[in-house]
Amino acid sequence: MSLVIQLESKQKELAPTGLQPAAAVDVIDLGVQDTPFGEKHQVSIIFELEATSRDGEHFILSKRYSKSLHPKSNLRADLDRWRGQPFSDEDLQEGFDLNKIVGQPCMLYLEKRDNFIAIESILPTDPERVHRPTGQYTRVKDR
Repeated sequence: MSLVIQLESKQKELAPTGLQPAAAVDVIDLGVQDTPFGEKHQVSIIFELEATSRDGEHFILSKRYSKSLHPKSNLRADLDRWRGQPFSDEDLQEGFDLNKIVGQPCMLYLEKRDNFIAIESILPTDPERVHRPTGQYTRVKDR
């Protein structure tokens, strides 16, 4: 029996760039990962875009963070922008459950880098362009 593998020439369709309506559809605890700055506990937030591919599937993008709400952390900065206001010390005294953001709409500012699309910023939703999760994505914990 022959086992022939061919290089796929089909390029993956990229999500549109610019400001895009989206919603958080999952939060994944990645555990401790090696990073250029040493070992860090990391999480990933998964977003579903309103935009769809030629196949009619909603684009799914993710952004990885160190699991930290330190005032200088990227996660804290993105959550502050998304909420439209910074966290107060009182807000964070008991911690923040990242699962609260699952299902929440937002606007993502997307940029093309090499052969992928990067989430540059997460912003509050535009009331005229709210995207709610379609149910197309199955959370990792439910698989």
